[in-house]
Amino acid sequence: MRKGWRFGAMIVLLLLLAACNHSDFPDHVKSSKGYYYKYLALGDHERPVLEDGYISLSLHYQTTSGDTLFRVVAEDFVMETGLDSSGGFFPALLKEPLLSMVEGDSVSFVLDIARAENAVFPDTCDVIQAIVAIHKAKTPAEYRAEQRHIAWLNDQELKEQQRLATYLAKAGIGKRHYLEGIYFLEQKRGSGRKVVSGDGIYVHYKGFFLDGEEFDSTYEMGVPFDFVLGDPDQVIPGLSLGIYQMHVGGKAKFIIPSQLGFGDKGSSTGIVPPFTTLIYEVELIKVL
Repeated sequence: MRKGWRFGAMIVLLLLLAACNHSDFPDHVKSSKGYYYKYLALGDHERPVLEDGYISLSLHYQTTSGDTLFRVVAEDFVMETGLDSSGGFFPALLKEPLLSMVEGDSVSFVLDIARAENAVFPDTCDVIQAIVAIHKAKTPAEYRAEQRHIAWLNDQELKEQQRLATYLAKAGIGKRHYLEGIYFLEQKRGSGRKVVSGDGIYVHYKGFFLDGEEFDSTYEMGVPFDFVLGDPDQVIPGLSLGIYQMHVGGKAKFIIPSQLGFGDKGSSTGIVPPFTTLIYEVELIKVL
């Protein structure tokens, strides 16, 4: 069975003191080494925690009566150097149990406070319960690749911001046009009412890149685009933000950075690349 072989190597790290009454944990299993443990969830993927790897986990310490002592959430926790015996939230006491887990596991342990050497634990009880959940387990190579990708994303985002700043400066577009993450330039104020969430609306639009290249147009199709304003996943967020400012019959230009456009992946069609600021010229035809 998985529980037996996975935790047979935990030795005496989680030994219960004589003062701990096992009746507090009747559903926990006693190992051949004398400690108690219980699986709360089993991981779906066989991705083990490695001694030189990185993990994302949550840790909930509580008394044997169920009172919370504290909770900790750690992202990319370094197994090799992060566990020590200095009395931190992750004492070395937990190292071997963690190395027996896989991604997706959640396990309840009973810890000997005297061996945990953690001043935040109360001295009124001898043992505590530690509930550990492993959310992600990464190899060193996976972690390094992820960090390289993050650095690339940051670089691409910076380049987009620089291109946008250059465009705005040349076009004389300033902070007065900035609106909740986009730039809104009203070209014609409509005579109808202002739209609200839940309206069924018809719009014509043209979409451009910053260099002026057109990539989309409803005018070419001869049919306006209709959707319900405020319904999710119908248009990019930046378009909704701009249209909320319009009156029926109006025209406006929106400059939409990728954060409110197609993001770091680009459009599903591949027409809009990642980290691409877009310009839309929008005409609000009618509201139902």
